Amino acid sequence: MSFSVLRYYKSDYDNSYDNPITLFSYKYDEGEGLLVLRNVIKEILSNNCKPKYEIIPFGDGVDWNIEQDKNNKNIYTIQMFDNSTGQGYRFNIGKENLLKFYNVLDSFLEYKLIHSQGI
Repeated sequence: MSFSVLRYYKSDYDNSYDNPITLFSYKYDEGEGLLVLRNVIKEILSNNCKPKYEIIPFGDGVDWNIEQDKNNKNIYTIQMFDNSTGQGYRFNIGKENLLKFYNVLDSFLEYKLIHSQGI
């Protein structure tokens, strides 16, 4: 399943959004690792977590690294790397926003499951 990370700039004047900028894009059917990523985030939210996780796909796909900040235990760095293109993206997220991120991933995966079609 393909997905992209987009950045939108919001106008201060009329609450509209400018055209998005694509920061990361994965355009293949498998290997994105989003289901495993969602499960790792669930584990982090349950406070039964390790300081570092690594999700490696079978074959080409997206490698995910999730690491807790050494100085601030409430900050996580999430890094994704597309093995087929060499493109990567990294962002920091606070533990208080991980639940929102988890809910977005969960909704996205649920939508995919409901609307997917067999080959």
